Amino acid sequence: MNTGLPDESVDIVLLYNVLPIVKNRPALIKELYRILKPGGTLSVKSGLVLNLYSGERIGTEDLEKLMLDNGPLKLERRIGKFHIFKKIENNSDFI
Repeated sequence: MNTGLPDESVDIVLLYNVLPIVKNRPALIKELYRILKPGGTLSVKSGLVLNLYSGERIGTEDLEKLMLDNGPLKLERRIGKFHIFKKIENNSDFI
C-alpha cells in the first residue's frame, strides 16, 4: 500500500470507518506510520469492527496490538469510539 506521500510529511491522519473495508490492515498501518511526522497523531474511529472481507472482529485490545506491531503507534487516549495514537520514535516514548 502506498499513498504517494513523502515520508514523515503528515501531522495527523484521521481514519474513520475505514478498518471494516481494508483487506490488509497491517500494510495500511505501516503506510500511515511512514507518512506521519515524528510525534504525529493517528485518530481512529472504531468500536468493535467487523472486517467485511474476512468477517474478523477487532476490539480495542486488538486495535492497540495492530498499531504497536505495525507502527509502532501508542494509544494515547480513548474517547468513546475514538482512539488517539501517537507515533513512537524510540523505546523511551513508552515511558
